[in-house]
Order: sequence, then structure tokens, then C-alpha cells
Amino acid sequence: MRNIRVIDAMKDERIQCYSIMLSMDVNTYIELIDNAYKNNGGIEGQRIPLTNKSAIRIRDNMKKDILEGTILPPLVIGCTLNDNDMRLTKNIFDEYSCDDINNESSANIVNNILGQNELSIIDGMQRTTALKEILDNNSLEDYKLRIELWVTNKANNLIYRMLVLNTGQISWGLKKQLEVVFIHIKKELQNKIDGIELIESNDGTRSNRPMKYQVSHFVELYLSFSTRKCDVNLSEKVTEGFAKQDIIEESYNQQHLDYFIDIVDKLVKLDTLLNKENGLDRRLFGDQNARIGFIVSMATHIFGRPSKKYDAERVSEKFNYINTNLDRFIEKIKDMTEAEIVEFCQFDWLKECTESLVKKELPEYYKKAFDILIDEDFDVENMNECWYH
Repeated sequence: MRNIRVIDAMKDERIQCYSIMLSMDVNTYIELIDNAYKNNGGIEGQRIPLTNKSAIRIRDNMKKDILEGTILPPLVIGCTLNDNDMRLTKNIFDEYSCDDINNESSANIVNNILGQNELSIIDGMQRTTALKEILDNNSLEDYKLRIELWVTNKANNLIYRMLVLNTGQISWGLKKQLEVVFIHIKKELQNKIDGIELIESNDGTRSNRPMKYQVSHFVELYLSFSTRKCDVNLSEKVTEGFAKQDIIEESYNQQHLDYFIDIVDKLVKLDTLLNKENGLDRRLFGDQNARIGFIVSMATHIFGRPSKKYDAERVSEKFNYINTNLDRFIEKIKDMTEAEIVEFCQFDWLKECTESLVKKELPEYYKKAFDILIDEDFDVENMNECWYH
């Protein structure tokens, strides 16, 4: 068993997460987060920003302070648990005596959580980098760290934790923060959508066939689904602020993530039908612009326009309508012959309608096309009714 001491545990009643404060030596911490660190804390495709002079100077001062015995603020890591481990965690930490928190039961569940789940570094990449650089040349055998471990069985709760409660020294952009916790949404997508494969952009493979997609593209889809906007310009601070608030508000409710996964499931099913294997000259949902347009169209109908949100009862009603009719639409296409699919899709008209558009106009074009499909109750003679608008 690792040399880990449980100091305290608190339950976040608002989002049903547990914050478990731990104490461990630096070598144990580095061993635990090795995989997360190699993946830059869980940030897909990003590099740690350590090359500018000010960052290097700050890190060097931090290393000097550590060697002189300074106490670092707690580093924050997080993970999502399966329902069984979450029940065990709840049973142990819901009620405990502060004098008896570091017992065998709590130590066992913590070791199980840390040893069997994929961890994300939520707050502490710079401090972790400094510690690793020190250990390359020095011994910190007796150096102790406090680690705050956030556990949940709902990935959206980790998103909330990241966006609202993060107290890190480095200010991350919204997309980077989402990429950190998307590893947990990725798990739910893969558990609930049979055959889907989500790949990292740097693993050398291409997402050029149905059921295979880049993780970074799905981060973008989640952002578009939550904001109900085709183009979220995160380089603009005001826009990023509104986008962040939208996601914070939606992350309160697990149903929001469930809705996203269900709509993605329908998108993936359509992708397996509307591609070159069925005689078409293109793979419609191989284009991220089409995926964004589809996602935003469905999300807008379910939740309402960004400026006008529906209440929970109406959202449920709207989702059921979309879900039922998408199922019916998919079954309709499944029953078609290859020649009928080609005739139904009318991709020659799609090409004509989009060839004069610049790339940034395409997501909005596709959104309007799928808006028409919804307005027609998913009952169109062919897709030219949607493409020609």
C-alpha cells in the first residue's frame, strides 16, 4: 500500500462530489500522476507553456523555495469513478469522525481510486513540473505534499469543479480547461455509444471513416452544444466569458451531458449511413462543419436560443421530440437501397449550394439546413428541401 495519509474529506452537496485531502511524499505523487503529466495534465494536443522567460523565472524561484523547505499549496487532481466505487466512497466518507479519518477503510478506498482510475491534474501543472525537474538532479525523499483529490461518478461535475472552483496560479483558457476534463466525457461516450473510437490528434492515425473521430473535434462539439453557437471565438475574452457561463450553468445538470451523448449517438448512426460505402460521393459527417451545424441545430431546438432558455419540463419535451424523430429518420434511411440513399441525399445540390461559401460560413449553413429538417418534422421527400435555403 502506498504511503498516503487521509487528512480530511468533505462532500460538495451542490454537485455531489467528494473532496478528499491527502498527504503523501513527492515520489508517490509523481508516480501517481505520471501518465496524466505525460499527457500534459489531460490536455489533448497541448504543450505546457514553460518557454517564456517569465514562466522560467517563476519556476526557478519555485524550485529554489522547494529545496529550502517551502510548503506548496495543495495540488488538485480528479477522476470519475464507476457507480460501485462511488457507492463505496459515499459509504466511507459521508459520515466520519475527524479523529478517525485516516483508518484502514479510508486508506483502502483511496488507494483503490488512485490505482485503478485515470487521473487528471486539475490545478498544479507548473508546480508538478518544478518538482519533476528537481527530482532529476536532487533527492526530495522526505518532502511532503498535500493533494486534494476530487472524485465523482459524473463527468459534468468535474467540469463544474474545473470552471467554477479552480484556484490555480496559471489562468487557462476555456478550451484548455474543457480538454483537461474531456477525458472523463470520452469515457462516457465510449461506454454508451457502441463502436465509437475517439483518437488523440497526435497518435499518428486519421479519423477518415465513420465511428472514428478526433477528441479535439468532440471538445468543440461539446462547446457548441452547450453554447448553442456555431462559432465561439474563444480568442475574444468577452465571448469566452459568456461561453464559460453557459457551460457552468449547464454543468449543474447531469441530463445536459446525457442529452449531448444521445445526440452524438444519433450523429454517429447517421455518419455510418451517409458516406461513400453507400454509394455517395462524400461522407457528410466526416466534415466537422456539418457536425457542428447538426449539433447546434438540435441543441437550439432542445434548450432554446442562447438568449432564451426553456425550463426543464419543456427541455425534456423538446428532447423527446428530437430523439424520437431522429430515430424514425435513421430507420427510414436504413430501409433505403443504395440508389435510394443517393437520390434522397441530393449531394449534388449540396455541393452547388456550398461551393461559393468560405469555410467559416459552413457551420451556420448546415445549422439552417438541419433547422429546416426539424421544421418539416424530419419528413422530407429528399434533402434538397434542406440544402436549398
